[in-house]
Amino acid sequence: MISFNIQNNIAIIDINFPPYNAVSIEFLRSFHSSLDKAINSSCRAIIITGTGPNFCSGMNLKEVPFYTREQQAELIQLANSFVYKLFSYPKPTIAAVNGNAIGAGFMLALACDYRIASGSPNSQFSLNEARAGIPFPACPAVLLQHALAPQDVRLLTLYAKSIDAERALHISVFDQLVNTEELVTKAKEIAIDMATAPSDSYAKVKQQFRLEAINKMRDIVDNNSDPMLSGWLSQQGKSAVDAALGKREQ
Repeated sequence: MISFNIQNNIAIIDINFPPYNAVSIEFLRSFHSSLDKAINSSCRAIIITGTGPNFCSGMNLKEVPFYTREQQAELIQLANSFVYKLFSYPKPTIAAVNGNAIGAGFMLALACDYRIASGSPNSQFSLNEARAGIPFPACPAVLLQHALAPQDVRLLTLYAKSIDAERALHISVFDQLVNTEELVTKAKEIAIDMATAPSDSYAKVKQQFRLEAINKMRDIVDNNSDPMLSGWLSQQGKSAVDAALGKREQ
């Protein structure tokens, strides 16, 4: 499940889909519900974190490859919509990344305004879609091109190898590393601090610097124009998924 609560006018969305916090249609529906609750509340900022060793480990490899074409299309639409909603949300958003952030989990963190992570040497961060046989939906691709330097997009998406927290900090995936036990407390401090900005000016400044990317995402979501909707997982891609799942279970 994905829980939602408000503490001191800060909304906290906690991902708890054990064992991996992996993405499925159920996951994205639940996330949308929690995000909509936050958007429709009077909260001053949103914190997104996870429970357990994973922030979000990407697509659920035990479910997604077996989706029908219609289910694949729904998942792509939900993924595009959540990235657009979070990226364009007018109030401060903070990712408190408690562990591994793979694929969609990496994107979830990247869509937030401020990103802190546990400095655990065991945590891994990657955009492994090319190796896992799962192409990017369109809105996450727009997000990547906006948020990271071109050379980092190139290496992360095409070489598609995991990086550690220090490397992720160096290339501005994260803004700060903290001890695991301090993660949520620090996220709350940052959320309260960022929420002191006048809400109207914060929203306008975010729009100023994200407008082109936001407009591209809005067009994708409103017009269902993602090319992946016509065919997402190929047979070759499913074979790659099987290989990736086998490595995970070893």
